[in-house]
Amino acid sequence: MQLRLGKTRRNEVEKLKVSADIMIEHHGNPKGQGEGHIVMKCKVKDREVQRCYRIDTDNTTKNELALMTVIAALRKLTKPCEVTIKINSPYVQNQIRNLKNWETRGWSRAAGRELKNKQLWQQLQMLRKIHKIDFK
Repeated sequence: MQLRLGKTRRNEVEKLKVSADIMIEHHGNPKGQGEGHIVMKCKVKDREVQRCYRIDTDNTTKNELALMTVIAALRKLTKPCEVTIKINSPYVQNQIRNLKNWETRGWSRAAGRELKNKQLWQQLQMLRKIHKIDFK
């Protein structure tokens, strides 16, 4: 089920504010099974709407799971929105500020080093161009 929002003009950010609380649980080192739990909330016509989602993964790292869960949450939105994301992943919180630099450098790190989880970071950057996202 997707979170349906009101109509907006193309490229206009929905005035609706959405909050997404994300918690990841991962078992295995470095790869293993994991679960991403998402609770999304917004106010629609004076009532609060809440949706809960869960993703299950096998053979992923904790960092991959964190990125996959954030991407899954953002893909549930059907219109551009202002989104506040709270996540229990220092990896995502600490690295999100580097996205623009990585994109400028052709998706590589400083000194040309390979960027881990490159495809997931690229997907997240694409979604950041659609939604106004604030990580807490």
